[in-house]
Amino acid sequence: MSPDNPEGRFNLSLIHLTRGEYDKGWSHYRWRTDTRRKAGDRVPVPPLRQPRWGGEPLAGKTILLMPEQGFGDTIQFVRYAKLARERGARVFLAVHKPLHRLMLNCPLVDKVFLDGDPLPQYDYWAFPLDLPEYLGTEAGFTICSYIHPAKDLVVLWAARLEQLFGGHRVRPRIGLVWSGRPGHARDAQRSATPAVFAPLVLDERIDWVVIQQGEGFPQAYKFGERLVHNVGRGVTDLADTAAILSNLDLLISIDSAPVHLAGALGVPCWTMLDFAPDWRWLRAGDTTHWYQPNFRLFRQPAPGDWGSVVEALAMVDRG
Repeated sequence: MSPDNPEGRFNLSLIHLTRGEYDKGWSHYRWRTDTRRKAGDRVPVPPLRQPRWGGEPLAGKTILLMPEQGFGDTIQFVRYAKLARERGARVFLAVHKPLHRLMLNCPLVDKVFLDGDPLPQYDYWAFPLDLPEYLGTEAGFTICSYIHPAKDLVVLWAARLEQLFGGHRVRPRIGLVWSGRPGHARDAQRSATPAVFAPLVLDERIDWVVIQQGEGFPQAYKFGERLVHNVGRGVTDLADTAAILSNLDLLISIDSAPVHLAGALGVPCWTMLDFAPDWRWLRAGDTTHWYQPNFRLFRQPAPGDWGSVVEALAMVDRG
């Protein structure tokens, strides 16, 4: 492989990262922004005046974190802002609107801005996924519960859920997410269907809620004789999602932004992974260094086999 081949270098990064070889992987992962890559594959570099941070000393400096890729990526890697601040930096975070209210309750950053708004003075900019290369990947593993839900929204959604279930909580409440953003490159592999969850939802010892946001999703789903409401229809942004999750005992979800939000909040989460999942989940194991301790992984034993995943979920639930 030519050392100047951007696709080869990026693919090499994924091989290393999937193996958990972070020190080797991150240096190649920077090639995700190379302008010779296809526009649909390349992470675009924002037209900013100040230089992109490359590990320079941060004492007395201000670093601006810019959004890249999905909302889950920002939620997962904003933890490294804490390490930047420990090195003496002020950390500003620019986000898209669905993340704005949520990140106002992240104590790891100094200021939060909407992407596109006028920005203050800063010394360097970086993507959140640039940070572990220079700050140490493993140092971020111990940073837990680093996003907090807005208290007023938690109270609001507690009242809505009580109304939905006819009073105070008497059974465990579990949220379900089976579909992510349709435009995601791997959506066909990572997303499931409502029918997959039928063996779980028929368990009447649990109050189930669906959290599928968007006009394309109905207000409720029928599983046999059981009706399960979709609270996602009332969600404005991820601050609402955080408040809902904070009122649940568990989230069961495919690999999408809500699992990262649950992990960042410290809400127990069971994540359903397809046969060849994203690099961050590695290739084996039912736990992850990224989110601890109440975060479990359930993997497809064969491509497309969600049935076995749900069967494993049901066995753990019954146990």
